[in-house]
Amino acid sequence: MTTTQTDANMPTTQTETTNTQPGARAYNPLILATYDNWVLRFNMSYVWRCPTSTILLPLFREAFSTRHLDIGVASGYFPSAALQQSKLAANAGQHEITLMDLNEGSCEGEDRA
Repeated sequence: MTTTQTDANMPTTQTETTNTQPGARAYNPLILATYDNWVLRFNMSYVWRCPTSTILLPLFREAFSTRHLDIGVASGYFPSAALQQSKLAANAGQHEITLMDLNEGSCEGEDRA
């Protein structure tokens, strides 16, 4: 967030930043290895009553395109599943998929599709 104030009437720039490292650090390789089962299968189905396979993945596939940006990619499940479970899989090499996450480990080795 940026605010501006110099004196009572004149603006100056002041920037406030948030430390995101502790939250990003929580998603280590061990957590990411269990993420799909715990979050996407158990939590979404039984805690949130919003099953991944029948609600979330169809919504993701509907919005998925040949030029796609996935922010907060976690394990990479959604782009991978969207490519594997659709006619897009035949044209997977023609996709430009950008993965963005605060945790570098989430984006490393995500060549799942």
